[in-house]
Amino acid sequence: MITDTDLKEYFSYHPPTPDQIDHYAKIREAALQFAHVIRNNTPAGADQTYTIRLLRQVVMNANQSVALGPYEFNKQNLIQFRRPTTPNQPEGGDRGPTPA
Repeated sequence: MITDTDLKEYFSYHPPTPDQIDHYAKIREAALQFAHVIRNNTPAGADQTYTIRLLRQVVMNANQSVALGPYEFNKQNLIQFRRPTTPNQPEGGDRGPTPA
């Protein structure tokens, strides 16, 4: 279950430390380089645009990781985010067995 503390952490402003500023810059620079590779090596169109949008989302998720720092999910959170299993899937979906 997502707690009130979790929500506050997710939706609070996290001012960057000097170290984090460097991490953000490296992430953006690497993404920019990859964006050029994508643009220069794929045909213009909907798929190219979608791919660049996904890359922008990846940058945002990476930045979120830097801002929030290491986060230990408790057992309830891990179970909550698991995909339901099907008869042909091992227990725990694509994330391996359910923790004990």
